[in-house]
Amino acid sequence: MALKRIFLMIFALIFIIKNSYAIDKDFMVGFYSFPNKHYIDLVSNSKIDFLIPYGTDGMKDEDLKEFLNYAEKKNVKIIFSLKDCYKTSKWYPKNSSCASDNEELLVKCLITKYDAYKSVIGYYLADDGSYTIDGRNLPVYINDFKNIRNLSYKKIFVNPLPFDKLMETFGQYSDYLIVGLYPIPDQSPEAIYNVIKDAVDRSGKPVIALIQAHGKYQYPFYKKDEKTGRPPSLIEIRQMVNLAIKAGASGIIFYSLFDVEKLPDGKERLEFIKKLIEDLKKGDK
Repeated sequence: MALKRIFLMIFALIFIIKNSYAIDKDFMVGFYSFPNKHYIDLVSNSKIDFLIPYGTDGMKDEDLKEFLNYAEKKNVKIIFSLKDCYKTSKWYPKNSSCASDNEELLVKCLITKYDAYKSVIGYYLADDGSYTIDGRNLPVYINDFKNIRNLSYKKIFVNPLPFDKLMETFGQYSDYLIVGLYPIPDQSPEAIYNVIKDAVDRSGKPVIALIQAHGKYQYPFYKKDEKTGRPPSLIEIRQMVNLAIKAGASGIIFYSLFDVEKLPDGKERLEFIKKLIEDLKKGDK
């Protein structure tokens, strides 16, 4: 059994070497995180370009300014999350300096106050289809797109879940689509290729591939234990990244810093990802 495992690992390494793909100089790489300076420190001095920190839309003004200034100092770009600026979200901002019962005024206020920060390179909208496909929030999102366009030149990033129902609408307004899946352990890493290739072909927009770095057992709604919900191996992470690039991805975002950090091999895993990205960017076009 051990011998068989060794042969499989050797085969996987050969596959990786033969299927490594070049990236261009504009290729973006990031992590989902929370708006805490600790996460900036984890990726600074690496080739990780950006973070999408959940909760920027709900921070108090003084804390948010400190966070954005610190990101600039550490040369880490921030895609500002506006994903909870709709009343059906259980995280609807109530304590931020822009707090308002009016969703449109909330978004306008946040953009007006923080768009000038150099660390902010764009805005993140929508990644929970359960709040969107009922129809109630779709007009809100579309209005958000229009307000961002009117108030900022910066890019709009969207994770259109579920992809089949929202790709056309969100693809029409956004600059980047974030698309992916968490295949491990139920599927092979190859599953990522078809998802990314489909999104690239159908949307006509740059696609940032969402890559699983965490274990499904870390989320109770998956109903997995540490064995059946294991995180991807380091070899599988490398495979998924290479396959996403082969499929035409314009960038990579890993989910997530806060989950990777909790894993027993979290430090090793993060260092592996940083080295993987460094090696990829050494060979960019």
